[in-house]
Amino acid sequence: MFYLAVHHAEVVAHKVGEPYGTIILALCITIIEVALIVSLMVAGGEQAITLARDTVFAAVMIILNGIIGICVLVGGVKYFEQFFARTSANVSRKYCFYFGDYFSSS
Repeated sequence: MFYLAVHHAEVVAHKVGEPYGTIILALCITIIEVALIVSLMVAGGEQAITLARDTVFAAVMIILNGIIGICVLVGGVKYFEQFFARTSANVSRKYCFYFGDYFSSS
């Protein structure tokens, strides 16, 4: 069912062209994801109260880890060695602790 919806969105995106086609595809995927999360929350009852927050947090973490991994890979191929700055690592660590506290307290 979802493949059919994405297929139709892709056909419309090809007819509309860039950049509107990309926006249509992104909206289609977002609507499908929201519908899945809402249906799981409705079916889950009281156990699924934090499902939306946890799902969005997991998706953000997967995307950010993928971006960082691609950056490290491309940088390693281009420069053969990566530079590590302690100050940037400390800032990154502080943000991780801050957002970890924020998400765990809500």
